[in-house]
Amino acid sequence: MNTIAKTIILSLTLLFIFVSPASAQTFDYSNCEAPGDVNHNGFVDVTDSSLVARYLFFDLSLDGRCLAAADMNRDGDITLLDIVDTSLYGAAVIPTTYTCDSIPADIDGDCVVDYLDALAASKIDAGLAQLQGTDITSCDVRADGRINVLDALLIAQISEGIITSIPRTCDAYTECSDTLDNDDDGFIDLNDPDCENSTDDDEGD
Repeated sequence: MNTIAKTIILSLTLLFIFVSPASAQTFDYSNCEAPGDVNHNGFVDVTDSSLVARYLFFDLSLDGRCLAAADMNRDGDITLLDIVDTSLYGAAVIPTTYTCDSIPADIDGDCVVDYLDALAASKIDAGLAQLQGTDITSCDVRADGRINVLDALLIAQISEGIITSIPRTCDAYTECSDTLDNDDDGFIDLNDPDCENSTDDDEGD
């Protein structure tokens, strides 16, 4: 196949991918452990390539986490090569082990509360996923000592903005309200004597 023919085929492929339908104009979350799965449906396919194409043609915005997934060939850059790279097409890798050490309701620890966290809670309840460690405070949204489908329902409402008392991103929390031991002194948030109040953004001395 000569160069002209290859160019024509590539151009038609890009055109097809670019006009493929997408379900949203902006994605503000991403499962970085599933390279290529930009739309989080558990499968890497032409729809994900379409989203990458739209990003390259300035028709779609992606945040840092989505950018990680959009780098389909994992070369550190998002280029036309990611659109045509089909080496990763297939089932995406979704985590089965979680650690409850992030902000409330963010079970997968990607700093964004979204439907993947609700899915994680359901998987944990069904015995399809496991938790690392014994502290489940940030995952146990209902604060009843266990993680189950009821937590998943609450997380889904947080993700959709129905419940606004729990912010959706890490940026909304200060160091004295993020449930983390930011200065590694064994004390968390208001239990740390260095925290004046929940709006204090420095848990250190």
